[in-house]
Amino acid sequence: MAIFLHGGLGLGNDGESVRFNVNVDGNIRSCVIGRAALNRLAGTDASGEALFDQFVDFEDDIVELAAQAIAKGAATEPIVVGTD
Repeated sequence: MAIFLHGGLGLGNDGESVRFNVNVDGNIRSCVIGRAALNRLAGTDASGEALFDQFVDFEDDIVELAAQAIAKGAATEPIVVGTD
């Protein structure tokens, strides 16, 4: 499965998540990663705009988490990433 970040990056309406798109074998999938999952990856407690910095720092890991969720059969969009 070929997967990579495909734009759509933005802060969720609640300010507690980051939304993004990934390209999976030519299909664009909408995803979201919440504050708690981002903070677990970063080992810190951030919110709001600081979540973008965490996303950029851990982009490869987040895209891999999205790939795992999709491989497990996640079909409803946005695909929630990092809750496992």
